[in-house]
Amino acid sequence: MLADSPYRHALEADIEPFRGLLLGLFFVAIGMSLDLSVVVERWQLVITLVIGIMVIKTGVIMGLARAFGKSTVRSFQMGLLLSQGGEFGFVLFAEAARGQLITPEAAGLFGAVVTVSMALTPLLFLAASRLQPDRGAAPALPDGPETGTHKAGEEGRAIVVGVGRFGQVVSQMLTARGVSVTAIDLDAEIIEVSQRFGIKVYFGDGRRTEILRAAGIEQAGLLVFAIDERWDPVATLAPIRAQWPDLSILARAYDRTHWLALRRAGVETVVRETFDSGVHMGRAALEVLGTPETVIDAIEDEYRRRDLERLDLQLCSGDAMSGGDRLIRGRLSFDESTLGEIPFDDEPEPSPR
Repeated sequence: MLADSPYRHALEADIEPFRGLLLGLFFVAIGMSLDLSVVVERWQLVITLVIGIMVIKTGVIMGLARAFGKSTVRSFQMGLLLSQGGEFGFVLFAEAARGQLITPEAAGLFGAVVTVSMALTPLLFLAASRLQPDRGAAPALPDGPETGTHKAGEEGRAIVVGVGRFGQVVSQMLTARGVSVTAIDLDAEIIEVSQRFGIKVYFGDGRRTEILRAAGIEQAGLLVFAIDERWDPVATLAPIRAQWPDLSILARAYDRTHWLALRRAGVETVVRETFDSGVHMGRAALEVLGTPETVIDAIEDEYRRRDLERLDLQLCSGDAMSGGDRLIRGRLSFDESTLGEIPFDDEPEPSPR
């Protein structure tokens, strides 16, 4: 039930450390519940029932697989791999014996049959793996982002962490290019709203390596952090870089200081969330005031140049107060024939914010 929910990857990551322990405990419990005397004394009946169950289940599963369009060989493989008795049978047999629907001896016999069928699973797996799919049949693609096989028309795989107002734009643009996007967010409300629009978003903290691994990071070529808050890039990116050094990482910066921290942490492409929208608003304000478009373009180019130089100085020096001389201190005049800068304001520099 939960495997198809948005909480899938978070659950996988949280359960992973305990999976081996729980599996071991499960098989130990099954082994301890097996009554060997029943197997020895009634081995012919046990074998007959095991074969009967496996033949019937194989036939039923094979028929269902064929009905859903699987090839004959693939259907037979599925039937073999799923033909053993289920562990839920132990619960049913115990409750049936407790309710006096069957005798304790019958419960022991049925439990032995299920256990023996489970023990045969490795042999069935080997047998199924030797069967070759039908020639000409399209290879089955595993479901979910954990697969490394690209579907037809896909341009690659990307994981977007944070699917708010910023991450949604990134995801939509990647999807428009045919990129398979796995979106992760911690906000249950965003997940619910996204589902209404048919967009699959998984629940989890995408800064955790376990979550990223469960989401298929090993098959992804791009990781985008679009989180709507300041986050520690060093603590987050160090384990990610250690495990996936060739992964391309893009990040959304909350502000200028966060931008510098992300760049120092090794993120090549960092985008300040309000910078371009602020520039766009500045252009709109100048248009309302009747400024010619050529002058607006020149002002934007000059502002971007100064801001980039200031960022480079701050990044190299490690001092967020560096580059104050790159701030625009007052009006800039432009010769519209050449659009060259003619600064005429000699006011003292304000302290950078």
